[in-house]
Amino acid sequence: MEQQKKTQRRKKTLSSFSESEEKLLERLKRMKEEKKKYISKMFETIFTEILNNDELLEILDENKDNKNFQEKLSNVLKDEIEKCHYNNNQIIEEQDLNE
Repeated sequence: MEQQKKTQRRKKTLSSFSESEEKLLERLKRMKEEKKKYISKMFETIFTEILNNDELLEILDENKDNKNFQEKLSNVLKDEIEKCHYNNNQIIEEQDLNE
């Protein structure tokens, strides 16, 4: 009888774990969707600025088939995002130290 209780408890725990896991997965999915919306909105602003700049449009048009240019542009963007992230973290750390 005691063994039966243990088995039942395990099943309960596994069941609750599955439910929790399911909730976590759903939450992660929602977070990803929210992130996509945020990123899309941010890049929409960037692209709007580019589209309003004739000089930049011309440069992009000239290089539309240039894979090397596109790769460099992508790398520059990634690097700048990482730099901004690093700088923001530095500022936060400095603020924490000052408090």
